[in-house]
Amino acid sequence: MTGWIVDCTETDLKEFLNEEVVRHDSEHEISTDDTVYLRDVDNETLVGVFVALHDCLEIKDERSQTAVSIDGDHLSSLDTTVFPFELPEGQLTSPRHSDIEVAFEHDGKKLDRDDQTDGDQSGNSSEDDEGVPIGVSLSEVFTHEYDVENRDFSGDDVARNQVVGDLKLRGCDFSEADLKGITFEGTDLRDTDFREANLQDATFGGDVKIQGADFTKAQMNRVTMAADVTASHFTLAVLNDGDLTDAALEGADLSDAALLKSY
Repeated sequence: MTGWIVDCTETDLKEFLNEEVVRHDSEHEISTDDTVYLRDVDNETLVGVFVALHDCLEIKDERSQTAVSIDGDHLSSLDTTVFPFELPEGQLTSPRHSDIEVAFEHDGKKLDRDDQTDGDQSGNSSEDDEGVPIGVSLSEVFTHEYDVENRDFSGDDVARNQVVGDLKLRGCDFSEADLKGITFEGTDLRDTDFREANLQDATFGGDVKIQGADFTKAQMNRVTMAADVTASHFTLAVLNDGDLTDAALEGADLSDAALLKSY
């Protein structure tokens, strides 16, 4: 078993704690049962202890993610200035791992998951200006019908055959997300990123706003598209057996898209 320290910002820390997923450089090959500590570089605070639930998975842009669980009922935080050595990002040697365990055991401050980190004492920063929790998952957005803009849901997956109604999701990143069988009705999806997403059997109703969306390399077999996709990009997308009868395609980029048996 190996110990790891992953540098993160205060915003990253809140997202990681909510999602129980740590995103890190691919060169850090975290394995099942490894111990992971998060260093909040904004507040110079070390937060732990997490246990990796499985080997890290590469996502994109030379980044990986690791699902973790909290070891025990509470988090511990510790001011990094108490250490007599620098805390490098990446793998920890055994002696340093032991020192950190001892420090957390004797000097660490216990934190509930919703507690604010050091230096964050103003208001409820776990929510945005609209009252939507920071780090909320895509499934939670659909379930609670949150309106969000410019959020990163890349790689998320949701239950199949979801029906999404009159939500504002403009500018959100759904790249590589698994959205198979999803139905959008009256949803604002303008300027969204669906690159390499799984949209097989998806339906985009005629009242969906989706101008300027990017579907590059998306898997869209058997899609039903009735929306206005003006200025949207479908480069190298796979739309075989799709129903585009009612779609407004003016200005859409369909270069090199697969459209076998689509109509």
